[in-house]
Amino acid sequence: MGVKGFAVGASQPPAGDTKVAIGFRGVEAMPCVESGDYRWLRQRFPCVFQVIEDIKRNDHRNISKPLQHFTAAAINSALIEAQKRGIIAIPEVDAIICQEQHKDTVCEIIGRKVYEISGGVTCKVGGVRYLVPA
Repeated sequence: MGVKGFAVGASQPPAGDTKVAIGFRGVEAMPCVESGDYRWLRQRFPCVFQVIEDIKRNDHRNISKPLQHFTAAAINSALIEAQKRGIIAIPEVDAIICQEQHKDTVCEIIGRKVYEISGGVTCKVGGVRYLVPA
């Protein structure tokens, strides 16, 4: 009816990065290691990839549950704040569906909540980077 909705959240890969994101989810089988994108990212961020690969080689459930908890807490808190501001918002797993005119506001709220709940991790949500106030 003329209202366009957007799902904004932490798991949305930017356009063109879908292949790499899907590859990372399957690191335990290591088929993505052959990908040029994977090798390039691994070369740029060796410490991050070493930690991820070590976790995936071992029992990675020990880290996935806390990360799921942090994501759920951030989305829940962002949803409540958005609704308090009068924004019509619906949660969808690790994203929030909202009207187009509220996309940037919802992205900023999610970024701030991730920062608050994680204890200082900044992120980019839906193309909007949360900047810590000086």
